[in-house]
Amino acid sequence: MFSYLLVALLVLLLVVPLLPAGTAQSTGELLTLSAVLITSIYALHGSRRAFVIGIVVVVPALLGKWLSFFAAHQILVSASRGFAIMLFILTTWNIIRYLMTEREVTADTLYGAVSAYLLLGLIFGTAYGIVETVSPGSFANLPVDSVDGRGLGSASIALDYFSLVTLTTLGYGDVTPLSQMARSLAVLEAVAGQFYLAVLVARLVGLFMAGRTASKV
Repeated sequence: MFSYLLVALLVLLLVVPLLPAGTAQSTGELLTLSAVLITSIYALHGSRRAFVIGIVVVVPALLGKWLSFFAAHQILVSASRGFAIMLFILTTWNIIRYLMTEREVTADTLYGAVSAYLLLGLIFGTAYGIVETVSPGSFANLPVDSVDGRGLGSASIALDYFSLVTLTTLGYGDVTPLSQMARSLAVLEAVAGQFYLAVLVARLVGLFMAGRTASKV
């Protein structure tokens, strides 16, 4: 159920940054981000209510992202990111609920666990993009975006990188938050990342031990 989402996330976060900066990179990011949005909907099919809400949210997210690629506008870019965040939060919550109710550790369980963790990074990375769009200069050492104003390209990828570094509490310090809003989000992300790992690892270990005990009986 979560394998397609995981593949799309890995391509977005690991492969797209390796593309040549400029049109190739921004186009690759647009396509893979669209794939993440669509596969996020697929990951919601286990819940009819969540699936319907996801469909309602993904349409303006995709439409805004593609329109802003051809006609950049600050409000359009921020609105598209806002809808994308809502969908990612809904998908992450649905995955976590699935993990908390699952009775055994399976491949799909592991796919879901990794996907939810990467989605957390993408949620905050997208939120940082909104902050930087609304208040330029909120982050230090961002690269000059080759596709300025479209919400894609090197600056967007740098914010996703900063988000994952913050989520894992590595804290390299090459990209740093300057505004109060950016710093508050960074603190929240660091706490959320550690809390997620602590709860998830305990849950997966518990499921694994329970499965081993049951198999011996």
